[in-house]
Amino acid sequence: MLFRSNRNLKNSYKSSNNTKQTYGDNSARPNFGRQDIFTATAPYNFVPLNEKIVTHKKPDSFDKYHDNTNTGYIDLEIEAKTPIYTRDAKQKDEQENSDFYKQAGRYRIPGSSLRGMTRTMVEMISWSKFGDINNSYLYYRSFADMANSIRDEYLKKMISLDSKGKSLYQMSSGLVYKEGLHYSIIPEEKKFKQIKKSVSKKYPNYPRYYGYLLLNNNEYLVVPGEKFKPKNEDDQNDWIVYADKRSTDKAFKISDEDIWSYKNDKNRKSTDITKLDKGEFRPCFYVKWKDTKGRDKISFGHTPLFRISYEKSIGEHIMQKNDDGIDIAESIFGNETDFMTRVFFEDAFLSKNYYDKVKTEKKTPKILSGPKPTSFQLYLEQDGVNNKNYLKHYNSETQIRGNKLYWHQNGGSWEEIDRDNIKKHQTQYTKIKPINSGAKFQGRIRFENLSNVELGALLFAIDLPKGLAHKIGMAKPLGLGSIRIVSTLCLSNRVNRYKNLFAEWDGISDESGRIEQFKQEFEKYIKMEIGEQENSLWDTNRLKELRKMLDFEHAVKNIEYMHLKEFKARKVLPHPANVK
Repeated sequence: MLFRSNRNLKNSYKSSNNTKQTYGDNSARPNFGRQDIFTATAPYNFVPLNEKIVTHKKPDSFDKYHDNTNTGYIDLEIEAKTPIYTRDAKQKDEQENSDFYKQAGRYRIPGSSLRGMTRTMVEMISWSKFGDINNSYLYYRSFADMANSIRDEYLKKMISLDSKGKSLYQMSSGLVYKEGLHYSIIPEEKKFKQIKKSVSKKYPNYPRYYGYLLLNNNEYLVVPGEKFKPKNEDDQNDWIVYADKRSTDKAFKISDEDIWSYKNDKNRKSTDITKLDKGEFRPCFYVKWKDTKGRDKISFGHTPLFRISYEKSIGEHIMQKNDDGIDIAESIFGNETDFMTRVFFEDAFLSKNYYDKVKTEKKTPKILSGPKPTSFQLYLEQDGVNNKNYLKHYNSETQIRGNKLYWHQNGGSWEEIDRDNIKKHQTQYTKIKPINSGAKFQGRIRFENLSNVELGALLFAIDLPKGLAHKIGMAKPLGLGSIRIVSTLCLSNRVNRYKNLFAEWDGISDESGRIEQFKQEFEKYIKMEIGEQENSLWDTNRLKELRKMLDFEHAVKNIEYMHLKEFKARKVLPHPANVK
């Protein structure tokens, strides 16, 4: 879902030495200085968001070719600089296909993959809106977090202290049930209470793990997961909830948005209490709160110290100005409601001379973990602060780091060689057959009615300076997917094209000599809009960060995933320019 933020907040970050790093549009970013023991490392980083959005005119009608626009195609020669892999479709009765993607017996890079890669590049270089996001409310559970800022945020919603300093639970309990497509909660009749596990285990049909037991009409025993087993069983508690399923007249509804956000919480390891049998009433715990728009919200879970929602959605941390107009990326690629795309990406076929580059033996890559945007110290701007006690989180006034890209690596250490580890964790591993480095693919991008600026943006995104490379496909964190593209520009001469029946073939001319001209026209437009005076757009501070991420010839070294202990310490990820 694409989120449009109307916030107009000025980001005025200062580095530790009180000097600003501007990004060509009067925004600024922190400077974390040297990389040291307090700094996080990761195989990815972020190109900072542009504060200002450069708008563009709405495309002309699609029913004819227009004067002063360009129609034609860009031929692509794609060279794999490291092994690359895009998974093939599943075959019948096959759980997972390890082959490289192919159709009609020919290996290829899907046009959809090339389109996604190119659109992201165009968004970054053209100061366009930040692309599609899953605009949900993230969840957290941080009563023992090493970062004071988020631990205190959690505890103030969940626990208070009485006059004697005793902890009091803030949350309420009740019964969640489903009626039609909607969910509701019947509130508790009286406050829930703890019960020692040594006592509750004596009940018949005691549920061992993530369950509940109806004791009578309005009394439920709730059993949490046994994440750890204390030496003394009396150190662990279960819960008694007092609520009557017959009191539906007292129930209140849970909004569809709150249900969607709950289901979208990928980090929840416990049972999903929205998966209810027909007519089932399940005990739950909840807190009510209001979001930044003043709307009533509910967070709920299966035990008292459950995961709760941040008060701000991900989209509220996208702080860009002038986001109501059409930007260059939208103008080229179209949108869902107003106008269609004017660029069409064909599959890029593996050249037949390079079929020997296809691996025939299945290989096991190292385990890949999914993105963890809940790690706010990595995914949110931290204003130059690298202290776990003062970190910004998703309730703070700060913005997301930007577009996530993966560092280039040599692609030589992606395979898991520890066979014992593979055998021990079989469900976490996969098999792949990548195509080796040196392989070449041939593809094409067709376009219609692009202005010089729009065509220049497309070429600027594809035709990178010497030493830079794109990333595509799977296993990018392990070093796979680095590609270098050489482009050939062909334009249609529409006057000649329609003179006779065979002019379709005579009306196309190689205009590769004009590639730099189109790119420079695009650069001139963007620099004028953002008020930059640099000779090249690549020399602006923001695109210097992008250039560092795309640099294949001078790959950085400190990009390994952190160990769990380092990760829990909430170390802050530096900006690309400060990674050594």
